[in-house]
Amino acid sequence: MCTVLIVTGSVAFCENSVASEVRKTPLVRAIERAKTSVVNIHSEKTARSEDSLFGSGKNRKVNGMGTGIVVDPRGYIVTNHHVIDGVDSLRVTMMDGSTYNARIISSNQSEDLAIIKINPNKKLTVMPPGTSSDLMLGE
Repeated sequence: MCTVLIVTGSVAFCENSVASEVRKTPLVRAIERAKTSVVNIHSEKTARSEDSLFGSGKNRKVNGMGTGIVVDPRGYIVTNHHVIDGVDSLRVTMMDGSTYNARIISSNQSEDLAIIKINPNKKLTVMPPGTSSDLMLGE
């Protein structure tokens, strides 16, 4: 009886493993390859709040959020200009939960692109390169 249970459990495990592979669409595979290169960006900026009754304003902190992609193992990250525009501080969170302060290297408002830099304690995983030669409409 015990042998039957072990064999049955083993077969069920194999079937689940095969089923999992079948369910891995090209999108799921792409996300699995890229997920360690995608980061969360938290920003903070000071905004002036206007008091409509008396015309006086007070400064207040405003939080922002965005994403970025690691493009160099030394900590260079591409994001959008609107994510970093006018911020006082940037904090990057990696897939593994580690966080780093970041600084702005360059940005282009008209293209809505920016490069920020963190100083990681290890080499980072870079987004795997793709090609545009085999893309289909909508990919």
